[in-house]
Formats: sequence, C-alpha cells, structure tokens
Amino acid sequence: MSTPVIIAMIAVCLVAVLCWLGANGDRVRELNLCFWQIPYSPLQHITEWCQNGRRSVLAWMRSQVDAESSSTGSPHIMYWIFGALIYTGLAALFLYCELGVLSQTFDSLGLPADILPETNPGSLMAIATWAAAIAWPLFLFDVVGVTHLAPWMYRFSPWMKRGFIASCILGTSLAALALGLFADYRAHIISDVVTPAASANQSQAPVAGGQNDIDAAIARLQQSASAPENSYSPPAWIPFAAFLCAQAAIIGAGIVSCNGALTLFKWIILGVATAAGFLPLALISGIFTLLQALFDRLVGFFQKCLDIAIENGQAILRNFGWKQKEDQSADSTATSNTEKPAQSHAGTASTQGGGTEAKKEEFAYRPSASGFDPMGVGAEQATL
Repeated sequence: MSTPVIIAMIAVCLVAVLCWLGANGDRVRELNLCFWQIPYSPLQHITEWCQNGRRSVLAWMRSQVDAESSSTGSPHIMYWIFGALIYTGLAALFLYCELGVLSQTFDSLGLPADILPETNPGSLMAIATWAAAIAWPLFLFDVVGVTHLAPWMYRFSPWMKRGFIASCILGTSLAALALGLFADYRAHIISDVVTPAASANQSQAPVAGGQNDIDAAIARLQQSASAPENSYSPPAWIPFAAFLCAQAAIIGAGIVSCNGALTLFKWIILGVATAAGFLPLALISGIFTLLQALFDRLVGFFQKCLDIAIENGQAILRNFGWKQKEDQSADSTATSNTEKPAQSHAGTASTQGGGTEAKKEEFAYRPSASGFDPMGVGAEQATL
C-alpha cells in the first residue's frame, strides 16, 4: 500500500473522529471528566482525611490548653511556659546539690556513692542554701498574685492558699535563719581567732640588717612555735542548727520546684505528641494538595484540547447541514411561536361566527351541569 493512500486513510479517520466528537461533544466531555475523576477522587479523599486529622490534633491541643487555663483569673499560656522553665531550673539545681551532699555523706559513712564524685559538699550546700532563700520568696509572690511564674497556684482553694502562704513564710524564715547562723559563726571565728592572730603578727617588728634578718626570722618562728595556741571554738550548736534549717528549706523548695517542673514535662509531652500527629499529616496533605493541583492543570489542558477537537468536528458537520440540539430546539421554538398567532386568530373567528354553539359547548364541559348540584349552578345556567 502506497504512502499517499495511507496518508489519505489517516486523514479520513481523523476527520471521522472529529465528526464523531463534534456530534457527541457533551457526552465526550462528561466521559472525559468521569475518566479523570477515577485517579482524582482518591487524592481528594486522602487530602480531606489528612486535613481533618490535622484539625483534630490542633483541636485536641487547644482543649488541653483550655483545660489548663479554665480557672478564673488564670494568666496566659506563655506564663505557664516561662514559669515551668524557671521551676525546672530550680528543681535541677536543688537536686544536683542534694545528690552531691548525700553522696559525700554516704562516703563518710563507709558506703561508696559515685553519683557526683567531683563535687565539693561545702560549695553545693552554700549554693543550695542561697537558692532556697531566693526560691521561697518567689513562691510567696506567686501565690499572692504579685508574679505569675506558677499559674497552677490559681487553682488553690482558700484554705490551701493560706496553708501555702504559711509554708512560704516558714521556708523563707528557715533559709534566712540558716544564713544568719552561718554569718554569726563566721563572725565569731573572725573576731575571736583570725583578728587576734593577725594583731600578734603585726606587733612583731622586723629587724633590719643582713645576717640579722635571718636570725630574726628564725627567732619569730621559734616564738610562734612555742606560743600557746588559741583554744577558742565557737558554740557547736550554731553550725548544727544552721545545717538543719538549711536542709529543711532546701528540701521544701525542691519539692515545690519539682511540682512546677512536672508542668514543663507535660507541655513537652503534649508538644511531642502534637508534632508526631500533626507533622506527618501536614506533609502528606501538602503532597496530595500539590498532586491535586497538578491533576487540575492536566484536566484543564486535556479539556481545552478536547474542546478544540469538538469545535473543529462541529464546524465540519455544519458544512453538511448538521445542527446541534440547541439549534434544533431554537428552530422548533421559533416555528411554534409563528403558528400560535394563526391558531388564536382562527379561534376568535369561530367564536364570533357561532356564539350560541360556543356557549353550549362551554356549558357542556362544566361538571355542575349534570348530576348532583348542591350549589345550584345548573339551575342558574338554565335560567340564563
């Protein structure tokens, strides 16, 4: 088969396809939309499911926030976050210091404890005592409403609030008493031991001269060695009471700080749970939204190409006298409109020519002209 014949057959097939598309344009458009709906519908459903899941996760997170802020006068959620961070820092500080002191205490009892081996118990005790003296006033300011570092205190009942205020005053007093006792102990040592020793050293005048300087230094050493030591020691109850007061203040402040730290752990858990549920759904929803947009563009492109093919097919069919259904319905409507005036004219002429027959025919179709007539319509027509 020669090439021109093949080209002619292809052209005839192409024209036939265009004519078929032009004759069945509406059905072909519907078929095209139904075809693209097959891959598009699952994407749409998955996207809707992911979006509904994201809304559910966010609604659950908002409900948790609202549950925490439901009490009257409760501050904004940001106060919860900042307060939880501060309370967590205090709790970590108290825990570190207490563990260090306890490990050294157990070591002195013959029970090795290598929890924090590189710590100095004196330094840890000093840090914890000073932190307790700062923490208890912060708790007091929170519970009376001056600051808002612990919004959970707004849920206290009146008697719990009064009890916590008393606890804050007691903790502040114990921490201040411990610091005062340590200061008194240090003042006793300075005034009764360090100051006399310094005065004695200053009272010894240096001797000038080359060889005599060495002799004078040796003589001072011998004098200081032979001199009786100062046997003064401060009262033993002062450090004992100071340590007890400091421990009581530190333990109480640590318990309250750990309660505030639990709030931070709750928000961390809620944040992780929200992120674990929200981020995958957001990622999947974004991917499928992009796929939907791509399908929309593809459907629009193929629809435009199909419209062009249908219009070309209809243009070919019009050359052979083919008309669309809309054109045929428009022609039939115009024809009926031209016939109605002639029929109405004939009807008026017949009524004018035979008025009596029209009246009888009109009366014959009334349902009250025969049979049961309770309203007397038939009698009224008979009199007319």
